[in-house]
Amino acid sequence: AARASNNLASVAHLRGRPEIAIGLYRAALLSYQRLGDRRGAAETWHNLGLCFRQMADLREAAGAALEAVRHAELTGLPALLALSVLGRAETDIERRDFELARRDIARAAKLAEAAADPLCAAEVQRVRALAALRQEDFATACREADQACAIAIRHGSALLAAECAAVSALACQGLGQTTEAARLREQALDGFERLHARPLIQRFDDTWKVRSEERRV
Repeated sequence: AARASNNLASVAHLRGRPEIAIGLYRAALLSYQRLGDRRGAAETWHNLGLCFRQMADLREAAGAALEAVRHAELTGLPALLALSVLGRAETDIERRDFELARRDIARAAKLAEAAADPLCAAEVQRVRALAALRQEDFATACREADQACAIAIRHGSALLAAECAAVSALACQGLGQTTEAARLREQALDGFERLHARPLIQRFDDTWKVRSEERRV
């Protein structure tokens, strides 16, 4: 039941219904607490942090990320801890605290290597690319996102592939590579549309338009 609530919450979040998602995540957390399931709690806190971050509630996102890391550290599972640490790094990126983000990304990279988990390693590269993009290091952002996207496609992770394509598109846009940027933009939008991920489409489109206007100026 806890797993079902967590998964239903992720679908609700992906499709732009954050209030429903938060309620379902909290229901899952109550079940995991009763069960003493640290792994389930860590995963759900991580998902809650993602939900709050996309709602621009960085205070709640930071609190959820802290709880995710705390529970993940008690499981002894390096891949789970790596993903939880990356969630905290993404909140730091949103706050433009790039030094803290850099430390967490470095820690997550070591954990992903220990876990020998290629998708976890690709998530590290995606977050590293996102940090580089926000700091306008477009070449690094493009390289890291492209590598992560290739891994995601190879292992069948549609959401990760679309997210990486979006970062790469924005990085190519920043480099003035308009043809490649347009191709990657279509790839990202197609991936998000297949998942019915309306909030991700909206956020990506908004960022694309802002950066396009900045380049014109």
